Amino acid sequence: MKKLFALICLFSACVFAEGSAWETAPHFSTSESATLESSASEAPAVESSTLAAPVAEETLPTAKQTAPRIANPKEHRGFYSNFGTGFSYVNFHTEQVDGNDYEEASFKGFTFPLMDFRFGVGVANLLVFYTEFNIAVYSGEANDIEIYCDSYGNCDVDKGSDDNSIMARSYIGFGTSIYPFRDTSSALNGFFLGGSIGYGLDAVYGADLESVDSEVNVDWGFTVEIGKDWWVNDHLSIGLSAAYFHASPKVYVTGSDNGIDGFHILFRLTRG
Repeated sequence: MKKLFALICLFSACVFAEGSAWETAPHFSTSESATLESSASEAPAVESSTLAAPVAEETLPTAKQTAPRIANPKEHRGFYSNFGTGFSYVNFHTEQVDGNDYEEASFKGFTFPLMDFRFGVGVANLLVFYTEFNIAVYSGEANDIEIYCDSYGNCDVDKGSDDNSIMARSYIGFGTSIYPFRDTSSALNGFFLGGSIGYGLDAVYGADLESVDSEVNVDWGFTVEIGKDWWVNDHLSIGLSAAYFHASPKVYVTGSDNGIDGFHILFRLTRG
């Protein structure tokens, strides 16, 4: 009985202690519990946004963008190339004497276009050294006079003429141009003087010119030129030039007016 009584007392004490603890613990209403739960759920979100803000503000360094530098803008330095095309006039005249025989041939004509190509190098924005090649086919009038005389002084004169003749001519030479006005703000910037020397090939067809017809002649000569270029960007320019040329055919000739004379008026496109 004593043991049973002791167990009952111990059980009663435990129940009393648990009830006291429940009464002293804070109690919340249903609305207060919901408020606490919502506050608890919002707290991590605030902390997350607070931590994420510095990350969003961080930016990667931006590389400095600079335009590529153009070497030697609006200057004649380095590689040089030029293409010209335009009108050309030629006057070809030659005389040949062989004993008692005399032959004279001439041709006058125009062409469009003559094509001229130059490649070289510019130095110190002042000089340009280049190789020149041009080619043209002229149309015009050809005349031929042939006089044959025997030992007794009896002569036979043969004249020929054809106003539908053509003359083909090509020229290759080495030349230079000087650009004395280097200030790009000057109105004379782009003005130049130049010239070249070289060899040419020419032939006249379409007329009964036994002295030159169907025969290719080699000539040597020169060209002098004056002109003006205008820059359209840092390396490209357009221009206009006028040139005079003279050549002497490699044939036996007499008289001071023998040879080839003519002029060009060219529209130019230049790089460098």
